[in-house]
Amino acid sequence: FCSGVTGVCDSGGTCERAFDRSYGVFVFGLTVDDRKPDGTCWDVGCGAPDPYVSVTANGVELGMTGVATDIYAGAFDPPARFDFLALRSTALRVDLWDADVAGDDWVGACGLEPINAAFLRSRSSSCDFDGGSLEITVVPLAL
Repeated sequence: FCSGVTGVCDSGGTCERAFDRSYGVFVFGLTVDDRKPDGTCWDVGCGAPDPYVSVTANGVELGMTGVATDIYAGAFDPPARFDFLALRSTALRVDLWDADVAGDDWVGACGLEPINAAFLRSRSSSCDFDGGSLEITVVPLAL
């Protein structure tokens, strides 16, 4: 069942249904390239970016992390957590941004449209995109 099409294992190893249940998305780490994909600097004077992450499910924002000041790589401690209800039609997206006074720059995103049971079973995911990368974990919450 857990290795089948519709199941996941909870933290105790018990097999449970994958869909119609709540999950927590934990954003662990991020990296931002030293320059934007077009070669320009992220901040005035070519300073390091000020990254933050926003998480959406089906286009509805679940929340944002705080802004990390002047870093190219980092981890949230504790990891930022955003909860959502996983349905077979759920589209999950995690966007990485650089906060700027004149307007925030989009760095890149990890997205699954729609999510599937295999992704929910894998729990950890990292994605690389032109501009940086993100590390996330999706964990089933107690029924």
